[in-house]
Amino acid sequence: MNAQPVLQLYYAPTSPYIRKVMAVAHVTGLVSRIECLESAAHPVQRDARIATFNPLGKIPAARTAAGEPLYDSRVICEYLDSLGQGKLFPPRRAALGLPDAPSPWRRHAGCRHAGSLRRSRPPPQVAVRSLV
Repeated sequence: MNAQPVLQLYYAPTSPYIRKVMAVAHVTGLVSRIECLESAAHPVQRDARIATFNPLGKIPAARTAAGEPLYDSRVICEYLDSLGQGKLFPPRRAALGLPDAPSPWRRHAGCRHAGSLRRSRPPPQVAVRSLV
């Protein structure tokens, strides 16, 4: 019995980003539910099928069963992980009900060197002498 595909994936077999997506698909057990559509990946002449829903015209590019476009291997991998019980990637802070992580610059806001982290005036012009 063939299950409904969860994803249509435009790919090129030589792409390392496709291999990353397919590794996640294998680990999550969803590889049999991905419809792989070969594309003419080219750095200059973009494949028109991909460019209709991916503004960058690059692979990997995918379309969910609901018709939503996904592009960028990280996004596609996280989508597959969410379908496969979400065990590969740590949960996002917002999903855990936590506030955003504090900026590393904020912890220095109260120290006496905080003002030195940003420039208040342009750097001085230095004359460069030729050594030749």
